[in-house]
Amino acid sequence: DLVEDAQGTLWIATSNGGVTTFRHGIFSHVDAIGARAGLALAVDVDGSMWIAGYGGLTHIKNGKVIRTYTIADGLSGDLVRRLVVDRDGSLWIATAGGLNRLIHGKIEAYSIKDGLPSNDIVNLYIDADDTLWVQTQSPEIVRRIRGRFEPWQMQGMSGTTVGMLEDRNENFWFASATEGLLRVGGQQVSRFATKDGLSKIGRASCRERV
Repeated sequence: DLVEDAQGTLWIATSNGGVTTFRHGIFSHVDAIGARAGLALAVDVDGSMWIAGYGGLTHIKNGKVIRTYTIADGLSGDLVRRLVVDRDGSLWIATAGGLNRLIHGKIEAYSIKDGLPSNDIVNLYIDADDTLWVQTQSPEIVRRIRGRFEPWQMQGMSGTTVGMLEDRNENFWFASATEGLLRVGGQQVSRFATKDGLSKIGRASCRERV
C-alpha cells in the first residue's frame, strides 16, 4: 500500500518488511511497526497515520504510537487488509474475520449477519458520493446504503474482484481475480485482458494515484 500524508511524506507498506517513509529523498524505516504489521495504510483527517496488517491496527501521530487495536479491543480479526477513512472521520477496517468501523474511539463490527456476503473482507472503497463499497472473498459486491449493506449487481460481471476505483468520468474499474481488468460505465461492462496489453490475466490491482 502507498499513501502520502499532508506533509508530503510517502508511506510505503510492504508484505514482510514493515513500513518505510520517503521524504526529501531519504528513506526511513518506521521502527514501531513489525515486519508483517504494515500491509494497509490510511491518513486520518487530523494528519495522523493508521497502519495495519498482521497483529491488528496501530495509530501513529508525530512519529509516536498512540494506540494499537487488536481482537481484544473489538476487531473482527487481527489480519487487516485494507483501511479507508470516511468523510465523517470514521475509519473502515477490512479484516479476515469481518468488517469494522472505528468511530469516536469505539469499534463497530459487521458480518454476514448484517448483509455481508462473506466475513473475509479483501477490499474497501469509498466513491465520490461517499458510498462504501465492500469486496469479499465472495463474488458478490455490496454497498452501504443508508446504513444497510445492499448487493450491487451488474450483468456481465462474474468472479471475485479484489480492487476497484472510480475515475474522473464516473467509470468504475474492477480488478478481477480471474478476468483481468473490468470497466463499468453506466450499464456497459468492458473487459481488458492480455490481448489488450495487460501483462497477465489474474490478480490485477486497482489503486488511486498517490
